[in-house]
Amino acid sequence: MSAKRQPSVVSDHALLRWIERVIGSDIIARARAEILADGRDNVIPRIGSGRMHLRSIGATLVISNGLVVTVIKPERKKSVKAVRHG
Repeated sequence: MSAKRQPSVVSDHALLRWIERVIGSDIIARARAEILADGRDNVIPRIGSGRMHLRSIGATLVISNGLVVTVIKPERKKSVKAVRHG
């Protein structure tokens, strides 16, 4: 009996490094600059820990000890339209 082969997987970190080093786009620096734009670089340290809602793009920065640890963007629910019969 042969061992079952595991599917190949690629981490998000590896994908970012591939884009940055092989394709040649400094996506990490660009994303960091966008996150810290519009004066957020000054506000985030003062928040300390909490959340910063970015209404213009519909995202929320989650901040822990002055460090942005993740970004949340809620999925849009598909609207269900009423259908008239008759």
